[in-house]
Amino acid sequence: LKQLIQGKRMGAPDLIFELRRKGYSIVADGGYLDISPADLPPELVNQIKQRKVEILAELQREAQQAMADRNGSTIH
Repeated sequence: LKQLIQGKRMGAPDLIFELRRKGYSIVADGGYLDISPADLPPELVNQIKQRKVEILAELQREAQQAMADRNGSTIH
């Protein structure tokens, strides 16, 4: 997360990956992001807020892909 905080701009997939790699859970809950644990540094919170729409879209894409994988089909 240090590189995220230091201002390196990452896209939503990279940001989600880094959060998960560091042990955070991030899921979309309607139009909200549910991130736990909630002890994110303020700089990171600001980055997440700035890209919330992009992150929500990526999480939705992940969920659709997971559902398709469970059903034996692929979404491209």
